[in-house]
Amino acid sequence: MPVQPPPPPRRTAGMAPAVAMPLMSSASLRTGERLERRGSGGAWFGVLVATLLVVALAVLILQNPTPVDVTFLSWTATVPLSLLFLGVAVGVGIVALVIGSLRTAQLRRRLAEERTITMPGRLPRR
Repeated sequence: MPVQPPPPPRRTAGMAPAVAMPLMSSASLRTGERLERRGSGGAWFGVLVATLLVVALAVLILQNPTPVDVTFLSWTATVPLSLLFLGVAVGVGIVALVIGSLRTAQLRRRLAEERTITMPGRLPRR
């Protein structure tokens, strides 16, 4: 019986192949086992950075309550500087949310196309 080659690594939404990264722990050093590295470490780092930025923004907002004159095109207004910082932060968050949503939709479409190509008799899931 001929030997079958191993299946190719699973691909996720047009990104690099999902290959488990070996990670050694003190227990696995003794037993020779390898642990798989998941992607959650980067997510936790992102949460930590976002939390630090939110705390820094809160301190900045609380320390700057003085009113300032703001001119945009032909409009002029006097608003507290803290409210201006808050408005800019919310605007940046909305822009990041829109860009992230568009990228997620793009990756889902690409994944659906790849499923259709690799499995021609099967329709992509919605």
